[in-house]
Amino acid sequence: MSDLPSRQEGTSLQPENPFQISEAAIRSQIAFFHLTPRDNKNLHKIQSCLQEHVTDIVEAFYRHLTQVPELAQFLSDSEIIARLKQTQTRYLLTLGQHYEQSDYWEDRIRIGLAHERIGLHPKWYLGAYGILFELVAERLVSQYRDPDALASMLVTLQKFFTLDIALGMESYHALATQRLEQLLAQVEEAQHRLQEASRLDTLTQVLNRKFLMEALEMEFHRSQRFGHPLTLLFIDIDHFKRLNDEHGHTAGDQALQQVSDLIQKSVRPADIVGRYGGEEFVVGLVECHAEMGPLIAERIRLKIALTPLTIDTQTLALTVSIGCASMTSDTPNLDELLKKSDRALYLAKATGRNQVAALV
Repeated sequence: MSDLPSRQEGTSLQPENPFQISEAAIRSQIAFFHLTPRDNKNLHKIQSCLQEHVTDIVEAFYRHLTQVPELAQFLSDSEIIARLKQTQTRYLLTLGQHYEQSDYWEDRIRIGLAHERIGLHPKWYLGAYGILFELVAERLVSQYRDPDALASMLVTLQKFFTLDIALGMESYHALATQRLEQLLAQVEEAQHRLQEASRLDTLTQVLNRKFLMEALEMEFHRSQRFGHPLTLLFIDIDHFKRLNDEHGHTAGDQALQQVSDLIQKSVRPADIVGRYGGEEFVVGLVECHAEMGPLIAERIRLKIALTPLTIDTQTLALTVSIGCASMTSDTPNLDELLKKSDRALYLAKATGRNQVAALV
């Protein structure tokens, strides 16, 4: 039933035929199914019978299928049924013809791919071959009286139907497996995006406080263990409450987003940037010595000060105060380093804002 409409899904699996069929593989399968010159002779007689009865066989086949409620969704349209009958007729009239050539194998493989794409359960696919075998066998029985010749033809018919089933089911299974792998990859990607989203502050798209503290804790212990430098910047937007009161929370949100963006553009990918709370950000400068910290902080401060905030038709000045503190051999834990950078921030704000203060 390869002319049935495909099921609608978010992914399209390509290519049309993912199998590369070698001559050696064909010879191996022919030997496995024990296809012999006798089968070739029998095939001529089978094809002669099919030529005479193919229309009756196909009509009887679809009468049977349309009586199965589970198949109604596939056979509800008269135009589809007409196309399916044509396809089924072509299939029967080419049964076993040139089976030693790759075209025959590829055609049978495409049948399996088509049935997987429309979502037809394997039990119906396999069952349909059983119905076809019975319908063809009945015509052979009525046409040939010699029991030995008839038995030999039925064996040949069974061989070719089994070959076609094997080729179709192999491709069916391969495509179903590929589809499952794609779906699993999509689930993993979705889980990764959800996990990443849970790590980020929704508004500013930097680490939220929970994951900021986890990242800083890990970096602190790494730096402590290997004797590497670590500098923290505590950044606070100046007069943020006034901005919210005078221009609304939308303006405050824009300010937070702009500052977050400028901070991220001013540091390295390896550095840790997060929203500590409200209008406060913390930056962990990885492997950054005490003398470099204030320079980087000043670069951040200057970039923010030189980038006015535009709200509708208004342009507003935006500045930050930054406290800078570096880890020393006497720093017992991350909490103490945070407190030290917070004291430096208080100093920057107390001495006029829009500046950097550092504590050693």
